[in-house]
Amino acid sequence: MVNDDTQEMFDHILRLIDEHPELIGDVKFETTPTGIVAMSPADAAHAWIIDNLRDQLKAGLGSRIKVAESLGFVAAGLKKIPDLFVIDYDQVGPQSDGYVQDTQGVWLFAEVTSPSTRAADLGLAHSTTDPGKPWVYAEAGIPLYLVVDRKEARVLLYSEPGLGGYPEPVIRSFGESLWLPRPFGFELETEPLKEFV
Repeated sequence: MVNDDTQEMFDHILRLIDEHPELIGDVKFETTPTGIVAMSPADAAHAWIIDNLRDQLKAGLGSRIKVAESLGFVAAGLKKIPDLFVIDYDQVGPQSDGYVQDTQGVWLFAEVTSPSTRAADLGLAHSTTDPGKPWVYAEAGIPLYLVVDRKEARVLLYSEPGLGGYPEPVIRSFGESLWLPRPFGFELETEPLKEFV
C-alpha cells in the first residue's frame, strides 16, 4: 500500500519527467530505504572506478560470463540497478519492464558509493520497505557483493549469503589486495583506487 508521502513523491517525479522529458536519458531512479533517489550521471572518478573493476573482473572469465552494467534486477522483490555485475548469460532469467525478474546466474553485484547512495549501498539506512542492499542482495542469493566505499577509502566484500543477510564483510583499505573467492579465485588490486579518494 502506498502512503501519502510516497504518493506525493511519485507525483512529483512524474511531473518533473513530464515537464523535462530530456532528463530521462540522464537520470536513473532507484529505491532506497529513505525513498526514491534520482541519480544524475556519475562523476568521472565513479566511472573510472567502475572501468577499473570491470577490467580486473574480466580476467580469466569464460566467454559466456559477462561483466556489465546498466541492467536492473528484481532482487528479493525490489528493483535494483547495481553499478556493475558479473553474470552467466546462459542462466539469465526472464526480463519484464526493463528488469531481469530474478538474480539467477549472478556471481557478483558491485556498488561504488556516492553521497546519495552510500547509506543504502552499505545497509546503514533501513526502512520497512527496503532494508539496504547488503540484506536485499543476500536475501536474493547474490554470492558476492562488493562495495567500493569512496568516503572511507576502503573496499568491502560480502559473501556467503543467508537468511537475514551476509556475515560481516571482509574489509580492505585502498592499497591492500582483496581476495575474491570462487568462482573468481584471484586478488582484486585496490592500489589504483587511492587516486580517487
